[in-house]
Amino acid sequence: MAQVPARNPKYSAADLWPPGSKDRDFPPAAFFPVYVGNFLCQQRAELVARVQQYFASKGLLARMVFVRSAQNDPFQSYQDKTKLYDCLVYLTRQRDAQDAVKYLHRDKYYGHRLNVFPGRVPQFFDPAKSVQYTIRKHSGSVTEQVLENELVQSSGGSTTVVVCTVKHSQQEAFVEFSDPASMERAIQRGSGLCSVRPGHMDSNQPRQRFLEQHVQSEMMFHITANPRFMFLMPEGAILEALYKGIRPPVWEEWKVDQIDTTRDLRGRKQEKRVKRLARKAIRKVEKKAAKRGLSVRRWRDRFPEVDEEYLEAASGEPILYVRSSGRRESSKYDDLYNLGLEYIAKKWRSKLQR
Repeated sequence: MAQVPARNPKYSAADLWPPGSKDRDFPPAAFFPVYVGNFLCQQRAELVARVQQYFASKGLLARMVFVRSAQNDPFQSYQDKTKLYDCLVYLTRQRDAQDAVKYLHRDKYYGHRLNVFPGRVPQFFDPAKSVQYTIRKHSGSVTEQVLENELVQSSGGSTTVVVCTVKHSQQEAFVEFSDPASMERAIQRGSGLCSVRPGHMDSNQPRQRFLEQHVQSEMMFHITANPRFMFLMPEGAILEALYKGIRPPVWEEWKVDQIDTTRDLRGRKQEKRVKRLARKAIRKVEKKAAKRGLSVRRWRDRFPEVDEEYLEAASGEPILYVRSSGRRESSKYDDLYNLGLEYIAKKWRSKLQR
């Protein structure tokens, strides 16, 4: 998973309002936006909080998150159907925006590769390595990741590398490969989901579906109607952790592909049960740690992949308990880890006995 270097200096309350952010005709101009695409969120109402949590997990302070309205953007109907959204995310430091583009582009979020680009300046496809595709009518709702996987698998697997896949409309997709050879293989092998649009791609074809300048009037209308937009910020516990320069208390369930975590529990309802069970196990460990006077942070540092491992256990994967290290202090945290797994195992046993 993508890692962003620690912030230096650490954040402070002063970072929430960059110079000029309170006395401009267009207040967001004082912030530094990045365009984020292909972001999965099952509940649109939770999108802003989810984006802020994701950025916080990387050590970045995300303030406002702007999502276009369905009235102004017909593509929203496709996004509501696939639950994959694009938005402008406003950061408080220029270096943060640069690092977000550098380190978070192509990071996986619930199995989907994120597109992260500058929010004000267009980034263009390289026509020597890029292809414009027309999505076949019966495949109009196909997602970027499904399309990319299909192209890679049909043209040689690991020998074909994609650096960017975006859909700017339901019937149109752009794919940039790592080299011309990969592009040629993909064109020759083809795909049942799409067809290559004849002719060379325009050298001025931007990767971003929209930039700040394209939605500025829409944003101003939104800010006027909803002044609270300018006060959007992560929840208190996350903000406090960012101020201290420590890992925020964010449960990183998105590290595991949704398809993989639920392969033994079918359907959306079962998928929710898997996540709920893993969350309950985490909370049980946190409560037990508090009773025993143990540090949850130290426990997480000792088991950095605990969220993924509990999700796998909750989805029916074989449970692997940790053998105690023998050292008294460390063994206390090993016991906490096993306690969470035992809770999951107990729930699975009761499920099988029904």
